[in-house]
Parts: sequence; structure tokens; C-alpha cells
Amino acid sequence: VFGTCAGMILLASDVLDGRPDQRSFGVIDIAVRRNGYGRQIDSFEADVQVGGLSAPFHAVFIRAPKMVTHGPAVEVLASHEGVPVLARQGSVLVASFHPEITADHRLHELFLHHHLKALRLPTVAAECEAIAARCATDNVDHLGFLLQLCERELLDRERRAADRRLKAARFPTLKTLDDFDFAAQ
Repeated sequence: VFGTCAGMILLASDVLDGRPDQRSFGVIDIAVRRNGYGRQIDSFEADVQVGGLSAPFHAVFIRAPKMVTHGPAVEVLASHEGVPVLARQGSVLVASFHPEITADHRLHELFLHHHLKALRLPTVAAECEAIAARCATDNVDHLGFLLQLCERELLDRERRAADRRLKAARFPTLKTLDDFDFAAQ
């Protein structure tokens, strides 16, 4: 789950200034304050350095929640003026800002790669961008893109499994059909 702005509030374990009847999912150990940076007129933009990204991310804060505290299992990925604005706990990522309204997709890629690693899909993680670029050039739809990713992952898994079996067999030499001398038979 990737919760941005109000999504951060919905996912937080504690909403400090919520209504008495307000409920949240409580899936990330953070306490937040709604509109923690002020009202609509106080909205702003800032570049934040994100762990795992080489260049700053241009963040857009619109009546953004402010993270007041976080538990020990929460990994802070970015801060603005000393306040955490991007954090992760397990499979949950939250942001005080709106990455979805910028043209910069790096946070979504970071989110995706984290999940691909957790799902143990190394080939998809390594080749996702290249396959996406090829599919965009060839006007392949989302289903076709997903199919190509899955096919590539399955082919690579089969290759790795065959390599493991060959290694476990401890053959003295490895020969392919290209190396076989059919004339000698």
C-alpha cells in the first residue's frame, strides 16, 4: 500500500487531531497531525532527498499531514526541515506529499522494486524498466506488458533451476548438443 497525503492519515496508527469518531487502518506505526503544515494557503513545494534515489525529489505538499512520531520499525526515507515526510514499514509506504501529481515516477518505481524484491521476482525487478520502455515504444497495453514481465521471470527461473540441477549432478564435464560428435556414433 502506498498512502499519500490523506492516505498517510488513513494508514497511521494514531491521528492526533482527528475527530473522536475518526478511525484509521493503523497499519504503520506513526502519529500524524492532519493539515500539520497549515491550511490550503500554506501549501508548498520543496526538494527532498530520498534514501535510494540519487537526486532530490520535488515534493508537492497540499494541506499535508505532519508525522509527529514514528515507531522503531518505521524506516524514514525522506525528511523536510527535520520532519519525516516519507516512510516505510514492511509493505506500507506513506508520504506527506503528492508524488502522483508530478511527472517524476521514481517513488513509484522505488515502491514497485521494494515489492518485487519482497515477492522474490529478481528478473522482473532488474528488467522492468527496459521491458516497459519497449512496450511503450511498441504500444503494448498493460496486460501485454504484464505478460512479458511474467514470461521473462518464468524463463529466468527455469534457467536458474536447470543450472542448479546441473551443478547438483556434478557432471565431470558439461557438453551441449553443439559439442556432440554425431559422426562418431
